[in-house]
Amino acid sequence: MAENDPLFQDKVRNAFKNAKEDINRVDNEILSLKSELNEIKSNISGLKEELSKIIPFLEKLSINKPSIGVVSSNGNEGVLSKQASKQALKHSTIEQLEQSKDLQEGIKSQFQSLTRKEFLTFLTIYQLEEELEIVRFLDISKRLNLSEGCIRAYVTKLFEKNIPIIKKKINNRIVNLSLLPEFRKLGLKKALTSMYYDLDPLQRNLSDQF
Repeated sequence: MAENDPLFQDKVRNAFKNAKEDINRVDNEILSLKSELNEIKSNISGLKEELSKIIPFLEKLSINKPSIGVVSSNGNEGVLSKQASKQALKHSTIEQLEQSKDLQEGIKSQFQSLTRKEFLTFLTIYQLEEELEIVRFLDISKRLNLSEGCIRAYVTKLFEKNIPIIKKKINNRIVNLSLLPEFRKLGLKKALTSMYYDLDPLQRNLSDQF
């Protein structure tokens, strides 16, 4: 009988061996794809967390809260192809880039509404916060060689225009001015300084301080 033929038995064994190798290879691909998808989910989760902190600022800019598409599975994943994983990663990356672009445009529009003095006051707060433990009206006044009254007026305008700064009293008497922490994390100092230069090209010596 054919099944007793050693050659036939070898072919059967090889067929099972090849099938097992194929299964192992598919399993490894699934694990790899799951790992990639988990990384995508983790990145998106981190982005959602950062956006949730700055959403109040974005709402003041009249920007709709961005919706982030999260890659999900339905419990019966089956065998995912590498191409599907790459498409998911590409789609996620495009979404993040679009959200980042919307965020940058919203911030740019908001700061373009500032006058030259208001913008300079904001940048000075930005800089002094890196130099000093506490940023007072007096510190800004000395840096810009303006009266405290002028500085208070400019800061009031910044609040009215929903610029991301915080005013906090220390020991119920000292007013400390700072940037919204989530906004500072965006690292827009150079970009904002360039915007200020566009408003006032004659103030290039500002680079000595910033």
